[in-house]
Amino acid sequence: QYASRFTRVVLTGGEPLLYLKNVKTICELLPSFVEKRIITNGTLLTHKLVDYFNDRNVYVFVSHDGKYSNMLRGYDILDTHSDIIKRIKLLGISSTITNKNINILENRKNTSYKLGRDDFWYVWNLYSEQQGTKANKFVEGFDYQMYRKYITEYLTIYPTSSGDTWLWNGVSRNRTNGTRVRLDGVIEDLTTTKIYGTVFDDENYILKQMESIDCPRNCAYPDVCVARKQFASRHWCTATEMSIEAYSFVNNRED
Repeated sequence: QYASRFTRVVLTGGEPLLYLKNVKTICELLPSFVEKRIITNGTLLTHKLVDYFNDRNVYVFVSHDGKYSNMLRGYDILDTHSDIIKRIKLLGISSTITNKNINILENRKNTSYKLGRDDFWYVWNLYSEQQGTKANKFVEGFDYQMYRKYITEYLTIYPTSSGDTWLWNGVSRNRTNGTRVRLDGVIEDLTTTKIYGTVFDDENYILKQMESIDCPRNCAYPDVCVARKQFASRHWCTATEMSIEAYSFVNNRED
């Protein structure tokens, strides 16, 4: 119903490749002008599946957190699947940033070394305080000033294939709160169990439900906050402020 207005569809989870039949159905149904992305931990990737994604120009983002992958995930996917992952044509790497691996550039260099290639899209996301009680050990002591420094250093080397690129364009007043669509068609909040409706509901109704969220924090950057209202917290908002300052510095300095 809304396909003509989509520019990108991202398949994520959990682990989306557990539902490979659904993934393929979605890839086949979406028109060619819609960018297709999938975010996976990589454990179910095969050479045959990589060929499938390459043939259909699907962006495949694999989760990897640099040298701290084993500590954060219990495994390092590049120790077992690097030969498969390096064959992905439209490859992205997605890192979760905690108080252990805030050095963005070091994370990318570790990933690049293990893959034997550096031509991939690299994005990072903060470990959320809302990801459970164990989140505290990955958030406590987070050095926000160093986080800003590391982002600035990274952007000096990789200015156009990095992180939250929406920040390069300054204030983005058209950003909306994110949602996820469950397999049963229910549209729910990204981080809570709040339900906005279903894929069969009117679009304006869904948007009105989403706009009803109140941000619990006073934010200096309400129009560009990557955290969005669902993620608002001291950690997310402080780190987002550091990110904005880093991007603004690199974007506005004289060559």
